[in-house]
Parts: sequence; structure tokens; C-alpha cells
Amino acid sequence: MEYRHLKEKSHYEDLYDRFTVEEGRRLEKIWNEPEVIGTKKNMYVTCNVDTRHSGLVNFYMYFWKGDRNRNKSKTIEKWMQEDRDLDAHYDRVNIKRRCKNCSKDMKLTDKFLHVTYEKGKRNYVECFFWCKGCDYGMRITEFGDEKVFTPRRCPECSTKVKCTVTENKKNTTYQDSCPKCTWVSSKPLVIKNYRLKEKIDRNFEQDRARFCLNHEEGMEYLASLRRIDELKNVVEGIKSDPKNQEGTPEYIVEHLERPTVAKLQKKLAKALQKVGFTTLKFDDADEIRGDVVVKFRVQDSNESRSASFSKREFKKTVEEALLYTNWRILPTSLSYKMGVLKGKLSGTDSTPELLELVKKRGLENKPVPESLKRPSMVNGRGEKIFF
Repeated sequence: MEYRHLKEKSHYEDLYDRFTVEEGRRLEKIWNEPEVIGTKKNMYVTCNVDTRHSGLVNFYMYFWKGDRNRNKSKTIEKWMQEDRDLDAHYDRVNIKRRCKNCSKDMKLTDKFLHVTYEKGKRNYVECFFWCKGCDYGMRITEFGDEKVFTPRRCPECSTKVKCTVTENKKNTTYQDSCPKCTWVSSKPLVIKNYRLKEKIDRNFEQDRARFCLNHEEGMEYLASLRRIDELKNVVEGIKSDPKNQEGTPEYIVEHLERPTVAKLQKKLAKALQKVGFTTLKFDDADEIRGDVVVKFRVQDSNESRSASFSKREFKKTVEEALLYTNWRILPTSLSYKMGVLKGKLSGTDSTPELLELVKKRGLENKPVPESLKRPSMVNGRGEKIFF
């Protein structure tokens, strides 16, 4: 097969890089354009975008150049396959024709593949034939559309005219004349010669080195994408963990306050003093089945309260103070005698027990106090996100 569209791979590589360089220059021009602020009467120019946000621009360009490099091989292979298909289409169409005047085989003089990019239209092959004996011509497409060209004749003596072609730097002229008489066409066909001058891009190689990654840089970019995907999976795993989903029992357990015995005593003493309970004292702490149990006693300074009311007020105050902690009062241990209340407090670090405690206190789907929230890996202000 003689290829007419498919070219060497280096041609497509250069073409892809040229597109990359053009797009890179366009982006740089946008970012480096000075920003005009103010009204028509009072305008001033600020510094360019690249200066003010160079870090953001470099970040964007890093991934843009990396993606251009990552898609390079796939795009080039797509282009080459498209050209292979065009060549296959060209060679697949094989048309022969006989002269409609003498019925002899006509000679194929030209064959073209018309490529269209309009939606709904197809590429097609067009062939041109010529009969040497009759000087008849024919144009035919692969769809069967035909057009016959009869030889031009002299309007004076009906002799077949002769076409003389003259060419200079500006034009090509086709002049019909009669070889028998003196007739010459008064309207010769004049076609201008357009010669496109290839514009030399003197900075192309320099910009190619800036915008197009080499093999080693491309491999490093792919490695960085893999690392980003791994980090993304880690973050997604953290997000999906119930411990990091607000409102779940696991999240609340993670944010419970876990005060020491000394801190617990100060916390309760402050809360109890507000409602008239004073002189809170703790005995030595004991460990029972993994939990810490502390005996306490406290005086009720409000002499007007009855024993039952004093116990209710004390229990309510303690439960409110310990609501978001890992401590609880053992209700069966609470006793009252002559204005002195005694009982036991229990603290645990067992996750199953804390989950049960959270559910029992009805804390599910309730917001955790801001003072108890800790920096998260998946939410919060930027300076509080840890990676």
C-alpha cells in the first residue's frame, strides 16, 4: 500500500509539540496581561497576574504540562490511525470506466480523497478519466456521480481547440486557440499562483523545552499522580471512618473530654459551687475491672433543701458537667445524711462502654461543643488540615 496521508511518527510528535507550545504561550499571555482598574477617566494599571499569583500559576502549569505529556502518545496514535484509515479508504476504491463515445478503456489521470469534517457528511474518493482517442473526459465519485467532459471545439470551424499553458511568478494562464483557423479565446483562464511562505519560529525550540516534558520529567509526573491518588485514597478512607463523621457515636467518643482525677475534681467543684454544694473531697481512686472508681463526699450548704431534692439537684448538676466526658456517677452509690452527700464516680477508656454511654446520654446526631473539637485531617481551616 502506498501511503498518502500517513507520515513518519516524528511528524506527529512535532505537530503535537507545536500545539502544546502555542497553547502554553496563549496561557502565559493571559496571565501576563496587565490588569486595568478604574473608570475611563481614572484608570491605573496593576501588576500582572503572574507576579501576584506566581505560585498558583506554577501549580497550574505543572499539571497542564504533565497532562499534555501524559496524553501525547495516545493522541499521536489516534492521529496516525486516522491517517491509516484514510489511506485504506483511498486504496479500497478502484474504479474503471469506458469512453461513452468509443467504448474503449479510459485512462485514470487523477484520483483524490476528499476529507470532510462536517457533521453528517462522509469522505469520498473522486476519479478523473481521459480517452486518448476521443479526447473525452469523465469525473466520477465512489457514490456513482458522473460528469462527462466533451472536447472543446472552435466556434468558427468546429476543430478541436488547443490549450496553451503559460506560467510566470504571479499567474498561470490557460489560453484556448484553434490550430486550423485564427480563432483565439477572448477569455483565457488566469489562476493566481499562491506560494505560502513558512513562518520561521525562532523561539520554538526554546519554548518547546519549557512547555514540553521530556521522558524523565513525564515519568516523574506520572509518579506524582500515583502519590496523589494514594493520598486521596487515604483521605477518602479517613472520611468514610465513622470516627470522622460528625453526629456518629464513634465521632462523639473520639471528642469526649477525658479529665484526670485532679482535673475532674476541679471541674465538678466549680459546677457544684454554683448550685450550693461545697467542700467536694475525693478519696483515693481504685481500679475495678479496668475502670477507675473514685469515692466522693460533698456538703449541701442550702439548708432548706430536703434529702430527695438535694440528691436530685446534685445528680442533675453532675450529669450536666460530665455530659461530654468519659466519667459518670454511679446512681446506686449516692446517699444523703445530714447535709452530706456521698457516692462514687466511674471513669472508663473502653470504647464499647463509651459508645453505650453516648447512646444512653442521647448525644447521637448532636453537635460536639467547639471547645472539645480537635484539628481534623478532612475538614476545618487550611492551617488545621494535617497530611
